[in-house]
Amino acid sequence: NNGKPLKIWESRSNIQTPDPNYRPIRGWAPHKLQENRPTQKMIEAPMASIEQVDCICSSSKYYFRLVNNEFTTNKEGPSPEVRIILKYTDIRNEKEVSDEETIRILLSRFYANILPKKQADVAAKIIRGQILDNKERHSKFLLRKNLEKMENVMAHWPDIERLRGDIKKTKSVE
Repeated sequence: NNGKPLKIWESRSNIQTPDPNYRPIRGWAPHKLQENRPTQKMIEAPMASIEQVDCICSSSKYYFRLVNNEFTTNKEGPSPEVRIILKYTDIRNEKEVSDEETIRILLSRFYANILPKKQADVAAKIIRGQILDNKERHSKFLLRKNLEKMENVMAHWPDIERLRGDIKKTKSVE
């Protein structure tokens, strides 16, 4: 009951799950309607966000949190329900760390899921427009190379998915 959190940052990446209550129209609709109708409707949400939350104890105190979103499906009952599970990582400003530094730390934790720690720290600084020191120049170079590799993987993603499906089909011989 401490007010609505102020959204500081939101991920551009989305998580998706099929809508379990979506039923395509079959048989009775005119043919033109069925052509453009998707076979599966997806529910989307941002992968993560950073929020500023006011403390209950005082109107002048607040803290920041990283919110990671995940979907869960409840299949019990008459109709299935999709809910978003919110996983919080809180940082309370008790050490007199600046707000900008706190937000950078949370961004770094988000990017640490896919990047090495030093590169995640550099990515967070770049996103927040902070100046990199001389020690971080090499990490920035490695980050650039790592992002180029990831771009290459994304370009080949349909083939990778096919390979993953073929791996599941094959039986290993021992």
